[in-house]
Amino acid sequence: MPEPPTNAPMARSALTVADERSSERAAGPRPAERGGASTRDPATPMDEKVLLERVAAGDQRAFQLLVERYQHRVFAFCARMVGDRAEAEDLAQDVFLTLYRNAGEFRGESAFSTWLFRIAKNQTLNRIKYLERRGRAAGRVPPELAEDRLARLTDEDALDADERLAQSQRAEAVQAAISELAEDHRAVVVLRDMEDMSYEEISDITGLPLGTVKSRIHRARSALAKRLARIFQ
Repeated sequence: MPEPPTNAPMARSALTVADERSSERAAGPRPAERGGASTRDPATPMDEKVLLERVAAGDQRAFQLLVERYQHRVFAFCARMVGDRAEAEDLAQDVFLTLYRNAGEFRGESAFSTWLFRIAKNQTLNRIKYLERRGRAAGRVPPELAEDRLARLTDEDALDADERLAQSQRAEAVQAAISELAEDHRAVVVLRDMEDMSYEEISDITGLPLGTVKSRIHRARSALAKRLARIFQ
């Protein structure tokens, strides 16, 4: 198996565990060793369903490609949910290992990203409950992620130093307010307003009726507006 790239630490760690699990499988040649087509270079996009089929067959490179393709989004979602870098890194690892173990269960009835974020949502909510039982509330999201969303909405090059500082402070305030939301409201507003997912996708991820998704997002936004009004008044 090729070595994971040095610029993908999450892929490195996840692949280490994947290698250990792979060694427990029944002995047999991998698809590429049986003369089948090898996994394409990451510069050539491959459908996620095809990659998952290869992962289920033990193809480590296919797993690595999925990690590289989605690791930033998964980490960002986890960080915005739990507000702690170390916890988010552990959670992201768990999400991809769950993907690895359950690759054969994906049926293509929803988009791959929906399936993956359903795993991420379940993992993060379970971790939040675990932390709360031990008296550890969600903290603040890493600063670079706090600034990321607002940076996408502005022309950063056009901002002077004071404006950039103000933008950074606003972004941190937004993320701090998100961390104060109940976890079910936090999940839907992060998926909608940070991950740009549709109401239908969020409904598939959470298992909630479409109307419930919309009402929770509305209540979450109202709660955020009240919190932020107190900060910026």
